[in-house]
Amino acid sequence: MKKAIEDLKGKPKEERAAVAGSIAVMVVVLLLVGWGFFFLKKITSGAPVETAWGPQNDIVNFSNVQEAADSFSGVYFDATEELRRIRDEAAALQRDEIESQTGDAFSDSYFQIESETAPSFGDF
Repeated sequence: MKKAIEDLKGKPKEERAAVAGSIAVMVVVLLLVGWGFFFLKKITSGAPVETAWGPQNDIVNFSNVQEAADSFSGVYFDATEELRRIRDEAAALQRDEIESQTGDAFSDSYFQIESETAPSFGDF
Protein backbone atom coordinates (compact mmCIF):
# COMPACT_ATOMS: atom_id res chain seq x y z
CA MET A 1 0.00 0.00 0.00
CA LYS A 2 2.83 2.40 0.88
CA LYS A 3 4.59 1.50 -2.36
CA ALA A 4 1.44 2.36 -4.38
CA ILE A 5 1.12 5.72 -2.62
CA GLU A 6 4.82 6.49 -3.21
CA ASP A 7 4.38 5.64 -6.92
CA LEU A 8 1.40 8.05 -7.17
CA LYS A 9 3.40 10.91 -5.65
CA GLY A 10 5.77 10.86 -8.60
CA LYS A 11 3.02 10.81 -11.25
CA PRO A 12 1.35 13.88 -12.83
CA LYS A 13 -1.60 15.60 -11.17
CA GLU A 14 -4.12 14.33 -13.78
CA GLU A 15 -3.25 10.68 -13.10
CA ARG A 16 -3.50 11.19 -9.33
CA ALA A 17 -6.93 12.86 -9.81
CA ALA A 18 -8.08 9.95 -11.99
CA VAL A 19 -7.01 7.40 -9.36
CA ALA A 20 -8.68 9.42 -6.57
CA GLY A 21 -11.89 9.73 -8.62
CA SER A 22 -12.00 6.02 -9.38
CA ILE A 23 -11.47 5.21 -5.69
CA ALA A 24 -14.35 7.59 -4.77
CA VAL A 25 -16.63 5.96 -7.34
CA MET A 26 -15.78 2.49 -6.02
CA VAL A 27 -16.56 3.59 -2.45
CA VAL A 28 -19.94 5.04 -3.52
CA VAL A 29 -20.81 1.89 -5.49
CA LEU A 30 -19.80 -0.28 -2.53
CA LEU A 31 -22.00 1.78 -0.18
CA LEU A 32 -24.98 1.64 -2.57
CA VAL A 33 -24.64 -2.11 -3.01
CA GLY A 34 -24.45 -2.60 0.76
CA TRP A 35 -27.44 -0.33 1.34
CA GLY A 36 -29.44 -2.14 -1.36
CA PHE A 37 -28.60 -5.53 0.09
CA PHE A 38 -29.67 -4.61 3.60
CA PHE A 39 -32.75 -2.72 2.36
CA LEU A 40 -33.96 -5.69 0.28
CA LYS A 41 -33.19 -8.06 3.14
CA LYS A 42 -35.30 -5.91 5.47
CA ILE A 43 -38.20 -5.75 2.97
CA THR A 44 -38.21 -9.50 2.29
CA SER A 45 -38.16 -10.28 6.02
CA GLY A 46 -41.44 -8.36 6.37
CA ALA A 47 -40.09 -5.71 8.72
CA PRO A 48 -41.71 -2.29 8.33
CA VAL A 49 -39.56 0.29 6.59
CA GLU A 50 -39.48 3.54 8.52
CA THR A 51 -39.52 6.82 6.66
CA ALA A 52 -39.09 9.77 8.95
CA TRP A 53 -39.47 12.43 6.28
CA GLY A 54 -42.32 13.73 4.20
CA PRO A 55 -46.06 13.21 4.40
CA GLN A 56 -45.88 9.45 3.77
CA ASN A 57 -46.72 8.65 7.39
CA ASP A 58 -49.91 10.72 7.13
CA ILE A 59 -50.89 9.07 3.85
CA VAL A 60 -50.61 5.60 5.35
CA ASN A 61 -52.74 6.68 8.31
CA PHE A 62 -56.23 6.30 6.84
CA SER A 63 -57.93 7.80 9.89
CA ASN A 64 -56.95 11.24 8.55
CA VAL A 65 -58.62 10.43 5.26
CA GLN A 66 -61.72 9.15 7.07
CA GLU A 67 -61.90 12.32 9.19
CA ALA A 68 -61.66 14.49 6.08
CA ALA A 69 -64.36 12.46 4.32
CA ASP A 70 -66.66 12.72 7.35
CA SER A 71 -66.07 16.46 7.56
CA PHE A 72 -66.80 16.92 3.87
CA SER A 73 -69.95 14.83 3.98
CA GLY A 74 -71.16 16.79 7.02
CA VAL A 75 -70.63 20.10 5.25
CA TYR A 76 -72.27 18.75 2.10
CA PHE A 77 -75.26 17.43 4.05
CA ASP A 78 -75.62 20.76 5.88
CA ALA A 79 -75.49 22.67 2.59
CA THR A 80 -78.04 20.32 1.03
CA GLU A 81 -80.40 20.77 3.95
CA GLU A 82 -79.94 24.55 3.80
CA LEU A 83 -80.76 24.62 0.08
CA ARG A 84 -83.80 22.40 0.65
CA ARG A 85 -85.01 24.74 3.41
CA ILE A 86 -84.54 27.80 1.14
CA ARG A 87 -86.40 26.04 -1.69
CA ASP A 88 -89.32 25.15 0.59
CA GLU A 89 -89.52 28.72 1.92
CA ALA A 90 -89.51 30.12 -1.62
CA ALA A 91 -92.23 27.67 -2.69
CA ALA A 92 -94.35 28.67 0.32
CA LEU A 93 -93.93 32.37 -0.56
CA GLN A 94 -94.94 31.70 -4.18
CA ARG A 95 -97.93 29.67 -3.04
CA ASP A 96 -99.04 32.51 -0.75
CA GLU A 97 -98.57 35.04 -3.57
CA ILE A 98 -100.63 32.96 -6.03
CA GLU A 99 -103.36 32.49 -3.46
CA SER A 100 -103.48 36.22 -2.78
CA GLN A 101 -103.61 37.06 -6.52
CA THR A 102 -106.22 34.51 -7.52
CA GLY A 103 -108.24 34.43 -4.34
CA ASP A 104 -108.39 30.64 -4.59
CA ALA A 105 -106.71 28.19 -2.35
CA PHE A 106 -103.61 26.88 -4.07
CA SER A 107 -103.86 23.30 -5.20
CA ASP A 108 -101.53 20.92 -6.91
CA SER A 109 -103.75 20.92 -10.01
CA TYR A 110 -101.59 23.72 -11.43
CA PHE A 111 -98.77 21.24 -11.83
CA GLN A 112 -100.70 18.16 -12.87
CA ILE A 113 -100.50 17.06 -16.50
CA GLU A 114 -103.59 15.60 -18.05
CA SER A 115 -102.95 12.09 -19.33
CA GLU A 116 -104.58 12.91 -22.71
CA THR A 117 -102.22 15.80 -23.44
CA ALA A 118 -99.06 14.14 -22.22
CA PRO A 119 -97.15 12.32 -24.96
CA SER A 120 -96.52 8.64 -24.47
CA PHE A 121 -93.44 6.78 -25.49
CA GLY A 122 -95.40 4.92 -28.12
CA ASP A 123 -95.96 8.17 -30.07
CA PHE A 124 -92.31 8.54 -31.01
